[in-house]
Amino acid sequence: MLNKTDVPNNFVYRISYNVAWQIAPSREYVYVQNIRTGEFFKLCDSAMEIWCELYESGTIENCVSRVSKLYHVDEEEALRDIKDFISELINAGMLEKETQEET
Repeated sequence: MLNKTDVPNNFVYRISYNVAWQIAPSREYVYVQNIRTGEFFKLCDSAMEIWCELYESGTIENCVSRVSKLYHVDEEEALRDIKDFISELINAGMLEKETQEET
């Protein structure tokens, strides 16, 4: 079980305004396009789950819970992977980080 200090709770994440996305009718993929750059991504499996949870809740804590339950991985491993993925999304201009006070 993660300690609350392990999870950065002072931030929430939201999908950038520069992004258009859609869940595939099969619910197996999420299609994401950065409208500003034209980059197109197809997210599946855990990446799709993280994307959807960030859209729904905006918190890493909820992502960790969702991914660890669905994929039967420990929360520490899920947290490391989720932080890495979130960093990639931010660097690609697809996700924005805000402090709790801004929301």
